Amino acid sequence: MGARDIATLRLEDFQAAFPETAVMAGGGEWHYRETRDTGEPLILLPGAQGTGDVFYKTALLLGTEFRVVTATPPAWADCERIAGSLGAFLDQLGAERVDLLGASLSGYTAQHFAHLHPERIRTLFLANTFHDADMYLASMPGAEAIAATPAASLMQTLRERMFGAPATQAAEEELKATMRALIGSRQSADTLKTRILALRIARPVARVPLPDARIVLIDADDDPVILPAMRTAMRERYAGCALHAIIGGGHYPAILRPVEFADALRSHLTG
Repeated sequence: MGARDIATLRLEDFQAAFPETAVMAGGGEWHYRETRDTGEPLILLPGAQGTGDVFYKTALLLGTEFRVVTATPPAWADCERIAGSLGAFLDQLGAERVDLLGASLSGYTAQHFAHLHPERIRTLFLANTFHDADMYLASMPGAEAIAATPAASLMQTLRERMFGAPATQAAEEELKATMRALIGSRQSADTLKTRILALRIARPVARVPLPDARIVLIDADDDPVILPAMRTAMRERYAGCALHAIIGGGHYPAILRPVEFADALRSHLTG
């Protein structure tokens, strides 16, 4: 499937073609969809907003070539705990080694998993993410204040921020439509609250114990969520690793620039 076919990719088609499965693993409930059930999988983990379904275009573009698994972690306010349960989830899939992509908050989680089980990662993709969120956390309320705020209020605030401004291009409207379909339906207010709390208590994570050849960075200079200094810090930490800077990718290149995003993954999956 090429760029000219991208307009035909629809979230509801993906959801209908690949039913969601829920499994208990490592003490938590994981939800996932997979394009096929054999081979070493590519695991795609979403950020704080939305579910694994945010990667629906990636799965549809790559799913006939590779075993693509879009996964939603347990609703825990602790990324290190999620990282600890990821190994058990891979066991449920029958996967000894995987290509692992973590986006945004899950990129932080994926780095923790790489410390726990570097031998289980073939290639680690870190997309629009960070290793130190301290400068970002300074603008957030404290963990106690977040915990005391009703989940519905947090979700309403997020939705107003995300959907308030009009879209300036078709891709942005598609991003908003995807998030409207996921946040509040597939992703509950309570789950979203755990993601916000997980970000608030995130502490710097050390460089992962993998060689440069097995680490790939994906980012975008127009990302409105990951601060420029955080993006620069990731590029400097993983300076010897492959970097795919996707022009116009924003914080969701898998939706805003799906072909470029899928091609970046494909170039390493086939290598």
